[in-house]
Amino acid sequence: MNNALDSRLSLTFNIGFDEKGDLKFQTRNFQNVKPSASDAEVYQTAIALSSLTKFELDKVERHNMYELNA
Repeated sequence: MNNALDSRLSLTFNIGFDEKGDLKFQTRNFQNVKPSASDAEVYQTAIALSSLTKFELDKVERHNMYELNA
């Protein structure tokens, strides 16, 4: 059985352009997300957090850590 140990939320923002005209991105990580939280709940939290910044949200990622038992 797989046992969720931990979960992390990563938000990547488009913060503008560099001197060459390429897009620049910045990622913010949030640790200790409840492993039992649904993906929809985590996504809604990401949207709420992104509304507090002036930058455009580009990507939302959830990283889960599991203990694998044979």
